[in-house]
Amino acid sequence: MSLTAPRLSSSLRAAFWMFTVSSTCVSSVLAEKPVKDTPLRAELLDPAAFSEWVGGVETPLTGADRSNSAQWVLWTQQTIPGHSGVKFGDNRNPGPRHLRIGFTEPVPVGSVFTSGGGQVSVLRKGAPYPGDPANEAHWTPAQRIQKGELGRWDVGRNEYALWTLPANTETRALRFTHIADAADATYAGYLGAVLVTAERWSNVASAAQGSASRQTQNARHLNNGSGGLGNAWDNVEERASEPELAELPVVTAENATWVMLTWPAAVRLDGVNLLDAGFQAVEVQSYQGPKERHPRDAAESDWQSVGSYEALSTGYPVPLWPNRLKFEKTVSTRAIRVKITASNPDKHLHPHIVNKSKGGKRVWLGELMALQSLGSEPLQALRAASTAELPHAPIAVRFALKKAGMVTLVIEDLAGKRVRNLVSETPFPAGDNVVWWDGTDDLGRDLDAARHGVYKIPAQFVAPGTYQVRGLVRDEIVPRYEFPIYTGGFPAWETADKAGGWLTNHTPPQAALVVPESISPTGV
Repeated sequence: MSLTAPRLSSSLRAAFWMFTVSSTCVSSVLAEKPVKDTPLRAELLDPAAFSEWVGGVETPLTGADRSNSAQWVLWTQQTIPGHSGVKFGDNRNPGPRHLRIGFTEPVPVGSVFTSGGGQVSVLRKGAPYPGDPANEAHWTPAQRIQKGELGRWDVGRNEYALWTLPANTETRALRFTHIADAADATYAGYLGAVLVTAERWSNVASAAQGSASRQTQNARHLNNGSGGLGNAWDNVEERASEPELAELPVVTAENATWVMLTWPAAVRLDGVNLLDAGFQAVEVQSYQGPKERHPRDAAESDWQSVGSYEALSTGYPVPLWPNRLKFEKTVSTRAIRVKITASNPDKHLHPHIVNKSKGGKRVWLGELMALQSLGSEPLQALRAASTAELPHAPIAVRFALKKAGMVTLVIEDLAGKRVRNLVSETPFPAGDNVVWWDGTDDLGRDLDAARHGVYKIPAQFVAPGTYQVRGLVRDEIVPRYEFPIYTGGFPAWETADKAGGWLTNHTPPQAALVVPESISPTGV
């Protein structure tokens, strides 16, 4: 591929994205209570349909207390989930395992918020009730935009997810599917808690970059789907020293701290959802500053308030406690900022976490979902704009892929000297793709840019002429840790002379043996 670089004026500057902001009336309102956000009523749960499936065997999950019922994991209009979730499909064979929850009558399902649980699907209209968990023809799969933390659509034990169903879906059963890999530490599936909503939502937070007024190095936890206090952003570490804590004020409206999501182009938002929120009140703001200013560097006057909300809760120890904050009007913005204006006093916290707020000086947030109301639109229609659709630099670099992969592109002059590393190990879909080059080289980069989350390339242009592009593409790498009993090789990876390798060099391979249930003569 060859490119001819035009003569670029020194007045050319980096492209910035246009956006608009819809004004809203600002008022302080209470966060939407999850029990009011679901069409499920406790009396609709069918105890006889609550079961697990693994290895071809379906087993009812019944018992005398609530921990053995669907109420333990489901938000209903009358009840909240329990603290420990439900483990399902626990055996010694990898592969799929299912958990099924049934209802006595059809229920509208637009979205399903989950903690853990794996893949979500619902019983198809016309399929026999309560549905065969192993028969895919009985189930309609839900969709989600963001892969799980482990790089799979099957979310892990401590992951948050938002699943979306087709428009006008009604169902009498939910199915949660975990597909255990042979290298997993445990094969059982786990469902922490579930909130079913009739409204269809999409979460576009995964397309944004997270940042924060403090501890911005941990802002990646804001939108990566990871759950639990151990994977949350906080404004100060729980183990902070007394001198460090002494310098911090109690979090109030006057001493607010904030978290932020920034997109490369404007997105439409109808609200946010704060999971595992270690504070009581926030003000949500959208960016409306100049197009040439990065939201990270914005002045206070660049932010417009879209709502103030009170009565938020961490919900601990419930595995999923949503704080859905619905905007009065839809906003279109390139960045959203959540200002935390009231901490959680220790007296309002569960005894297990009563000291985590450090007297109101410490706040935390497990996940910041950026919500779009879908209505009847398909999920993919409201994803973040593709690279080809964004305002861009003047030189197009077009390429086609036979299948989706991770792409690296470099630009060289005719002598083979590299002048620009354009993209590195970036995911692109199958088919025709395009990236854009602004004509600059790789010299003079801002070495301190990573420290404050802004990446700048000074406008130093290459000489006019002909340039060529070289590229590499590979499949996505899914790491899998395999290890031996006793001693590993030296080195740990296998070598040509067999001096290394993952397998043991101390005991013969038959020292460890697992007999699958399906061929075990004893059935154990």
